[in-house]
Amino acid sequence: MSVKSFSKSIILAKWFEIFIGAVITVNCILIGVETYLSDPRIYITQQIALLIFIVEISLRFLARDSVKSFFSYGWNIFDLSLIIVSVAPESLFAHPAAIMSLRILRVFRILRLVRTSNEIKLIITVLIRSLSALVYNALFFAIFLYLFAIIGLTLFKLPVINAQTPPDIAEKINYLSVYAPNSPSHSPDPYGN
Repeated sequence: MSVKSFSKSIILAKWFEIFIGAVITVNCILIGVETYLSDPRIYITQQIALLIFIVEISLRFLARDSVKSFFSYGWNIFDLSLIIVSVAPESLFAHPAAIMSLRILRVFRILRLVRTSNEIKLIITVLIRSLSALVYNALFFAIFLYLFAIIGLTLFKLPVINAQTPPDIAEKINYLSVYAPNSPSHSPDPYGN
């Protein structure tokens, strides 16, 4: 059995897919836990997970049909990028915070679990197809919000008190400011801006 066929048999096996999914899940949970708790066991577990991911990407590279086919598959590029960011030494970067913020992107590896479940694939496909309808709904909502803001401003604005304001209207506005202290006393715009 050749290395290519052996690698292909491993990466196509259902148990391997389930195992990698479990490692991804544990790794993502530990990334979240690590933001609150610093423990050497978490670090060691994440390093073991990184080693498993390196072995996995190596097996996928060995099982490839060609280098072009390996890099034409988006998940391979995604995983390889995350691994490179994870193993890059902090000394390469001027600010260690930059590499740490890039390493947080490892949490996106959980998206790989999408490939393993047909139900999740269906949900994501429906969400992507309905995205254009959501954009039009948001536009429609923004138009109505704008229209009702104009109507509200027109209905509830107070007259401007100046030298030409008749005394009876000025008295009513002062009366309103006494009995409704939260209302603007001398503002034509009740919203302020």
